[in-house]
Amino acid sequence: MIGRTLSLYIASRFTRTLVIMVVSLLAFIIVVDFIDQLRKAAEHPEIPVLQLLKLSSLKAPVFLDKAFPFASLFAAMITLTQLNLRLELVVARAAGVSAWQFLMPVSAAAVLIGVFASLVYNPLAVTAFEMSKDVETTIFDSKDRMRQAEASEYWIQQEDKNGSSIINARIARDAGRRLDDVRILRLDESGRVYERIDAADAELGNGEWTIHKARVMGPDAVPVMHDVYRIESDL
Repeated sequence: MIGRTLSLYIASRFTRTLVIMVVSLLAFIIVVDFIDQLRKAAEHPEIPVLQLLKLSSLKAPVFLDKAFPFASLFAAMITLTQLNLRLELVVARAAGVSAWQFLMPVSAAAVLIGVFASLVYNPLAVTAFEMSKDVETTIFDSKDRMRQAEASEYWIQQEDKNGSSIINARIARDAGRRLDDVRILRLDESGRVYERIDAADAELGNGEWTIHKARVMGPDAVPVMHDVYRIESDL
């Protein structure tokens, strides 16, 4: 039977290798995203570099969360390979320790780290990603975000007393209650578009969307500007 000292030794080696790999992956993700942010801000030298680095740092944890299972797998492989190269596994097998027994400390450490990642790291990563959206909206103005958007990312459909509305936004924040670069198509009960709204941003509250700097086009296709425009919502 594997002893407590050997179990703690193998688990600590695995944990140390995993931490090094996770930190390395995090740094790599930040660097790649930072380079992309520099490309976006190339035409705006007034944007502070530290703000771009902050944005990349806030976005990186949520991407690392997706790569965490692979990091654990490779950390286990590296740990066992190192132990084998130093003949520590050979000595353990010679002492009567089976392969399943010296895999148990690695498995137990992986389970504990997985619980920590699910209950602590993941909520923090999601919170940081939501904060990154706020930072992004302060760094890039509305026109730049519209130009940079190769594909619109957020879609919402809602029903109202006049029919329905299809809402499209480049950026959604605060769990979808705050939208930036908004386009809204309002449809009547027969499904025909009777109004289009293009706006800088919109905020959901008190059963309605409050839309700022709205450009509204009705059936006559004549745009009318509104500093504040409101439509009902059942969301």
